Amino acid sequence: MIKKKIAYMVAVSVFGILMVTYSVVTKDVSVGIDYARSMGVGFIVAGAIRTIQYYRLLKNPQKLTQYEIANSEERVVFIANKARSMVFVISIYVEIVVMILLIWMGYANEGGLVAVFAGLQTLGYVVAYRVYNNRY
Repeated sequence: MIKKKIAYMVAVSVFGILMVTYSVVTKDVSVGIDYARSMGVGFIVAGAIRTIQYYRLLKNPQKLTQYEIANSEERVVFIANKARSMVFVISIYVEIVVMILLIWMGYANEGGLVAVFAGLQTLGYVVAYRVYNNRY
């Protein structure tokens, strides 16, 4: 399990490196701030820090077993799933409010784009729910 997390964090860091490279090669600057470079550096730093943390866990078998027990405990898993669900619902409501405000302010195209994203997220939730409902 921990090796998968290390691989994922390395992939996040590589994605950050690609973003920084893209930013440097294309000199893509929007409104005076280089978003791709800033986000890329953030991905690199976050991925590197988590990779180091997971690698240190691998070196210490006692801490690794404590970590795996803590993350597989039923209560922790339940709370994490409830938190994810709540954040998802809140993000959908925020997207709907942003969509309404954008349309009201005369930005119908942008409001429609936010609506499409909210719809795709909801559709993804419904599909995942049905798949997991049939599997478990």
